[in-house]
Amino acid sequence: SKREFKKGDVVMSAPIVRFPINELKPKSVLSQYYGNIGDGTAFLCFDYQGLLNTTSHDKCNIQAQWRIKDGYSEFVATKDIKIGEELFQSYSQPNKIN
Repeated sequence: SKREFKKGDVVMSAPIVRFPINELKPKSVLSQYYGNIGDGTAFLCFDYQGLLNTTSHDKCNIQAQWRIKDGYSEFVATKDIKIGEELFQSYSQPNKIN
């Protein structure tokens, strides 16, 4: 991290694009990066999520929040983050807000 974040701060926010999940081609590059909303649609985020390392839930310092109806995704600090600290997420623990 290039700056400090306090627990609860938004670390990153980006717009999303929704599309019918049946339009996703198996084994395509996009099939590795989409989020399944669960209503027959999926979404892609235009953020740096793919550059973040993944780890077990107990070692994460950021958590994804999907604001589907609002049209964006964000990552929120789950603990205080210091300058120079690496950001870690867990793909298995998103928080769907709306």
